[in-house]
Amino acid sequence: YMVMELVHGLPLSLQIPEGGLPVTHAATWIPGILEALAHAHSLGIIHRDLKPENVMVTTEGQVKLLDFGLARNQEVRTVTVMGSAVGTPAYMAPEQITRAPSRQGLTDRSDQYALGVLLFEMFTRRRPFEWDDPVKLITMHLDEAPPSIREFRPDLPQPLDQVLHRMLAKEPEERFASIKEAGTALLEALEPVAPGSKAHIAGLQAIPDPLVIQ
Repeated sequence: YMVMELVHGLPLSLQIPEGGLPVTHAATWIPGILEALAHAHSLGIIHRDLKPENVMVTTEGQVKLLDFGLARNQEVRTVTVMGSAVGTPAYMAPEQITRAPSRQGLTDRSDQYALGVLLFEMFTRRRPFEWDDPVKLITMHLDEAPPSIREFRPDLPQPLDQVLHRMLAKEPEERFASIKEAGTALLEALEPVAPGSKAHIAGLQAIPDPLVIQ
């Protein structure tokens, strides 16, 4: 049998209000998401299905990253493209759609793309790409540039928009080198509107560098 932690709380998906989370509120949860993902990557683990439903905020305010068993979890809504891509279409990186994981492999930068979508949703309660038709949605991820988050939240700082734009780059090589690097830039961008954000950088940087994921 398998023993797992019993977590009391609510998924992030049920805690984002209309118009998005206040910056100071979001900033209390973002470091936990970054650290959990960085720890996974340090072990060579790619989540592949990062989304608000898989982020739990406990009754004590601690962040838990859930569902590392996508390939065997039948309850998660997934899509297969060309017989290879597995994930939730609204959060899938372009290379997750077009490349066969069994042959070429994904990298931690694929999770970075999904995190960019998740953060966009945290702040706006909408994703950068939205469409009812999953085929059209996938095409948008492959071909269309993401909108500026400031179109929906003008109160957000320009540096935050620049960080998200880089995380959502179509080519993995154009994104940050790691979640640690992306997280550092993100926390620095949040500091002017959420003082104290930069204090979490040291904890993030203390996590071992990611293993090379083939």
